[in-house]
Amino acid sequence: MINILNEKDILDNYEKFKGIINDNFPSRAQSLISMYEDLGERVLMAPAATTNKAHNSFPGGYLEHVIRVVENSRQLYKVWGLMKMNVEGFTLEELTFAALNHDLGKLGFPGEGNEYYLAETLDWRHKKGYAYKANTTIPWMSVPDCSIFLLQNYGIKMSFNEMHSIRIHDGLYDKMNETYFLNYFDNGKFQTNMPYILMQADIMAMRFEYQRTKHLLP
Repeated sequence: MINILNEKDILDNYEKFKGIINDNFPSRAQSLISMYEDLGERVLMAPAATTNKAHNSFPGGYLEHVIRVVENSRQLYKVWGLMKMNVEGFTLEELTFAALNHDLGKLGFPGEGNEYYLAETLDWRHKKGYAYKANTTIPWMSVPDCSIFLLQNYGIKMSFNEMHSIRIHDGLYDKMNETYFLNYFDNGKFQTNMPYILMQADIMAMRFEYQRTKHLLP
């Protein structure tokens, strides 16, 4: 397993994560903190992927990735505005909320033993670079769908912009998103640029994280 973060790094990221929540969601901060506390240690320790052929497949990788996507999103919001792109029709709070929770589903279902990712135990898969595997004891669900499920399960309200951007943040890398991206109805066109900004922020984060560790891959 590739370890990028030490214990202090992980704890510092968690404090930064809570700070983002408290600073940006005045009416939802307590509900969000309560949800993440209920999900327990996995918030601190979950990876962002099963293999570093993807990105951040190490303890604390999920949390670091989410923080990076939030920071990227907020900077890109400024860049899009400077480039005269339309940043109307959504708020910075909505964009930050979607960025913070876009990969929430990677934490799995509530309850002990319901993590989305488990440590890989097979030696041959370790040799191929897999540090984690999917938890097959919980119902299969795409990460965005699981993210939305968790938010509603904990009674955390979302705007349409937030739900929509979380649902399709993987763009056309996920074939299930084709119905959103490849349709010809006027009301099917994205009403704001928020999904594109989140998608760009996520791709930038994943690319940075992959390039940082690619030389360490087997």
